[in-house]
Amino acid sequence: MIKKQFLIILSLCIFVFGSFFYQVSKSEAQEPIRIRFAHLARPDVALGIRIQAFVDRVNELCKGKVIVENHHSGKLVVETAAARAAIQGNIEMGSTGSGNLTPFTSVYQFLELPFLVNNMEDVITKILGGPIGKEIGKEVEKKVGLKVLMYSPSGQGQQITNTKREVRLPKDLHGLKIRTRPSKLEMAIVRACGGAPTPVDWAEIFTAVQQGTVDGLVSQFLWIDTTKLSEVIKYIVQVNVNFPVHVSYMNLKFWNKLPSDIQNNILKAAAETEPLVLKVDKQQEEQIKKRLQKAGVSIYVPTPNEKAVWVKKASVVYDEVKDKISPEFIKRVKDSVK
Repeated sequence: MIKKQFLIILSLCIFVFGSFFYQVSKSEAQEPIRIRFAHLARPDVALGIRIQAFVDRVNELCKGKVIVENHHSGKLVVETAAARAAIQGNIEMGSTGSGNLTPFTSVYQFLELPFLVNNMEDVITKILGGPIGKEIGKEVEKKVGLKVLMYSPSGQGQQITNTKREVRLPKDLHGLKIRTRPSKLEMAIVRACGGAPTPVDWAEIFTAVQQGTVDGLVSQFLWIDTTKLSEVIKYIVQVNVNFPVHVSYMNLKFWNKLPSDIQNNILKAAAETEPLVLKVDKQQEEQIKKRLQKAGVSIYVPTPNEKAVWVKKASVVYDEVKDKISPEFIKRVKDSVK
């Protein structure tokens, strides 16, 4: 009798403890997947607004299975360092300007070509949103180890600015030292347009312009405003040299481990928030232009005939890069926006 009672009690203990450990195991299995998204955008600029909307939508669609953390304003890691961290698996997601991905891949270099396209929407929706973009995405996966999730504007076209005089035509740039990144292509564009390309690190640009180390730079209205360069820049010629984008990506190994429903929700959130960023970025640029003009910055918009002179002057750059960016590929890009 005692032995029987002992066996009953033992069975109950096993059941209770077994149930307890099963529940713990089940709870641990249901822990949400944590995704850290690192980028430089402030929450109030179009890129930051899009990323927050994307994060919110992913979290909503995944219903607790995923928590995407928005590490904005460079609080975690940014640009080239963010891409490197994502490649190495130190973060799950990041967003980097296309030009700052050059250390890892040259597939976005064509976006630096002068006067290749006329507006940012075509770049996002027709070029990168079409067959060319899909090919680029596969190349980035294969060669870099990143899954490309979405493209965003972070400012519209790049303009040429200076502190000395109004520039209407390339000849007006003669003798002006124009800051560039240490990019041979960007330096070639400035040189072709009549300026003297002068590489300066972005962190030093305000001081460089203020002290006259350079007379101006190639940049977007957004960054002229954000970095307070409007305090030293006095003239802008709105030529829309090119349209660089921000690339948002995820570590490929991490992506491949995600359940298919979560992958689909992430891509769905990316697609849904694209119209928002295109609209807001364009609106914010117009607001910034008014703010800059109110601060005393002169913005000159070339006539169609003047713009044609800029395009012709810069066209020599295409010959310089034809061994890296084929004429056939450039034709495909142009045809995609017709």
